[in-house]
Amino acid sequence: MIDPLFMDELNAAFEEALARPVAGGARRKALQELHHRIGTITVLDPACGSGNFLTESYLSLRQLENRILFEMGDEQLSLSYEETGEKDVLVTLANYRGIELEDFACCVARTALWIAEKQADADTAKVTRRVYQELPLTDYANVVQGDALAMDWADVVDVSELDYVIGNPPFLGASNCNAAQKAAVRELFGGGRLAGSLDYVSGWYVKTACLMQENPRIRAALVSTNSICQGEQVAPIWGTLFGEYGVHIDFAWDTFFWASESDDPAHVHCVIVGFSRGEQRGGTLYDSVTGGGRHLASFSPYLRDLPLVLVPTRSQPICDVPRLVLGNKPSDGGNLILSDDEKDELLARWPQVAPLVRRYVGAEDFLHGRTRWCLWLLGSDMALVRSCPEIVARVNRVRELRLASSAADTRRRAEAPWEFFRTPLHDVSYLVVPGTTSERRRYIPVGYFGSDTIPSNATSVVADASLYHFGILSSSVHMAWVRTVCGRLKSDYRYSGGIVYNNFPWPEPTPEQRERIESCARAVLDARANEPSATLAEMYDPELAWSFSPLMDAHRRLDDAVADAYRTNCDWKNEESVVGMLFELYKKLTDNRVVYA
Repeated sequence: MIDPLFMDELNAAFEEALARPVAGGARRKALQELHHRIGTITVLDPACGSGNFLTESYLSLRQLENRILFEMGDEQLSLSYEETGEKDVLVTLANYRGIELEDFACCVARTALWIAEKQADADTAKVTRRVYQELPLTDYANVVQGDALAMDWADVVDVSELDYVIGNPPFLGASNCNAAQKAAVRELFGGGRLAGSLDYVSGWYVKTACLMQENPRIRAALVSTNSICQGEQVAPIWGTLFGEYGVHIDFAWDTFFWASESDDPAHVHCVIVGFSRGEQRGGTLYDSVTGGGRHLASFSPYLRDLPLVLVPTRSQPICDVPRLVLGNKPSDGGNLILSDDEKDELLARWPQVAPLVRRYVGAEDFLHGRTRWCLWLLGSDMALVRSCPEIVARVNRVRELRLASSAADTRRRAEAPWEFFRTPLHDVSYLVVPGTTSERRRYIPVGYFGSDTIPSNATSVVADASLYHFGILSSSVHMAWVRTVCGRLKSDYRYSGGIVYNNFPWPEPTPEQRERIESCARAVLDARANEPSATLAEMYDPELAWSFSPLMDAHRRLDDAVADAYRTNCDWKNEESVVGMLFELYKKLTDNRVVYA
């Protein structure tokens, strides 16, 4: 974070100063100017915890200062310092400010800064040959206890003198925020439609952007959960930042796994986003695996080189395709769901209730070939239901569980405890899409089920989908869209209708192209059917793909057929080029509007 935010630039300025000629004092002047520059830098961490980001920033600048002082050690260069009586050390802890909620962490942060100062003084003494007094410690009121989202940051730092905002705000998804935290974020985002579902960290982005309105020189970088660059969060967060505050992304680190070494490790997937106000200049996207970086001309919040188009949550598809809906939600405490053994035991004792039992499929069942069953009592003969004491007992337990719920909707559904909580689709054949699936798979496996199988809310379903729809959803073009806009659970895909399916720009194939897609889609299904002993999870495991070459060959032919249907010039081997094409088509399909929150 610190290097691309400011240290890379300052180190480059140092090397440039060293390259200046000694004769005539150009080198001396350049080093002095750089020294004064770093001595005025002010840094704020508005979620400073125990002070790691502040101490690292301070030590980085003190190390650069020591390099400058070492170069100034030559008599010709140090003469002006001795004549003017200026201090050797200009980088001071007074310019490093923090906000932290917990009192103990504030104490730790202040102590860490003092230790950092003493370490830096000892290193400077080796360069300047001066002895620094170790005690007493200079007291700075630079770490303030308080709720960063509730307080005015101008009370902590002079905004007109602030240069950088850095930090690692709390990792709290909207579902884990308490009422006060949700209210704080909602207020910062003006109470927009999705403001109540945003991650807590988004509040720090808006508060920082507010400071940039007052002082456009400020640049910032924050460690965040990767959800702010995925799924439904992107449009409301970045729509606000782009549209209302005029910020742009300067650099970012793509998703990386942060595993703490503490007893309660925070296993989270993170990004680092550097941003500032002003004209979009593009920036560097750093690869968390290789450590390298590449320049993005148009730095999309999806962390790709894409047009600045934000994909919002939609209730209807933008193209003329069947609706995708969430599967059936039981909210039953497991009482309406049966294992193989439970189903067999039930039917052995009460065979007359066989019409009340149906196959039940969730994402894990579908992908791993597991079988489960459910009591599907919607529209059933209540006399038949009452004839089975086991079913009556299970239904009564559902009623009790729902009545005890804190959610009013759940309590209301206690009036019909024999039914699933929500039943959007049943008694029709459908195409099923797993709600969550591994990011390692090249394709999300989708498949067909008949009306005798009930899909769970761990799946999304398309009623009466054709082979054409199966083919598009099973293509690498669709997967490029998924990988860009889909929300994630850690790093796994969380497929949704509102973000992924409803916003996807489908092609407009000719009859011949559509027929080719359907033929290739059928070949994919045939290749699966020829592997009856393998699960879909095994077939689409990238480490086993070589053993399912007929299936992979069928997918490649399907990919070619789908690509041909878009009838556009595109580098189909370059996913970023494919996504760029899809975003341009998306803009056209949505009246060419750049979509904000």
